[in-house]
Amino acid sequence: MIGLDRIPEVRTIRNKIKILSQNNQPQQWMDELSKQWMEQNKELAGVLYIDGHQDVYYGKKQKIPRKYISRMRLALSATTDYWVNDRLGQPFFSITKTANIGFIKVLKEDIIPKLERDVPNQPTLKELSSDKHLHKFMIIYDREGYSDDFMLDMWEKRISCSTYNKYVKDKWAEKEFNEYEIENEYGEKEIIKLAERCVLIEGKETEKLSEPQIVITLEQKNNKNNVKIKKKYTRKKRQLFIREVRRLTDTGHQTSIKSTNYKFSIINIGIYMFARWRQENFFKYMLQNFNIDTLISYFNNKIDDSTMVINPKWREKDKKI
Repeated sequence: MIGLDRIPEVRTIRNKIKILSQNNQPQQWMDELSKQWMEQNKELAGVLYIDGHQDVYYGKKQKIPRKYISRMRLALSATTDYWVNDRLGQPFFSITKTANIGFIKVLKEDIIPKLERDVPNQPTLKELSSDKHLHKFMIIYDREGYSDDFMLDMWEKRISCSTYNKYVKDKWAEKEFNEYEIENEYGEKEIIKLAERCVLIEGKETEKLSEPQIVITLEQKNNKNNVKIKKKYTRKKRQLFIREVRRLTDTGHQTSIKSTNYKFSIINIGIYMFARWRQENFFKYMLQNFNIDTLISYFNNKIDDSTMVINPKWREKDKKI
């Protein structure tokens, strides 16, 4: 990158990085590399892990919003990198956000459109229409992204989701659970107890119609039939039957997974969800060996004043609820 046969001083490196960073060149390079890696690893690109990593900011020049850093158990100024990794935990690309606009919004606006363009071996429209349970690819994420509305939105695009259930209130009978032997890509075997049910999820709001519909009803009053005509602006709430898979531990704890993947076996649903630690291991490795939290320049990027962020007061009330 430097193009020199000797070690330059820091100022020279920063000047070189500034030149290489012009006109959004790093982003274009990363996009090309990501697409190339997906093409080279088609069998790994069908299952994707997505998670955010907080980059702590120790400087004093900028006032960056505070975020809770779980690994340090402190609220510190930080930006967020959203990483997309394959099913072995190897990275494809990342997206950096300074403002806290929310995990689901980043998924919808930045990550999913790129995946729809770049993920190889996606089924054709004809294949999708002939098999109502077929999906393009599967994304796996933690409880931060749990939302029935998001699952419904993704399935309309025929993208499968798997995540931990955020609202577990009941316990299933132990007789529902069966023992399964699972084996990961490294040949390691384990016996786990799993059970499955079909559950109904529902959107929070009714869906707005692009144009109002005329609804005609017949009412009988005082032995007379009255025709009532009104306009309908919304249709009933969206609903979808999905899979809920639970794991029973030796202590009696039940871990719940919700998934819109109708093709994988119950074993694979469990394996891929519980293997999220691979992405966490990747973050730990990158911190220890590549120091990914360290800033490589002092250059500032302006944030659009119209960027919508989550109201902190709303977030506090949501946590209480």
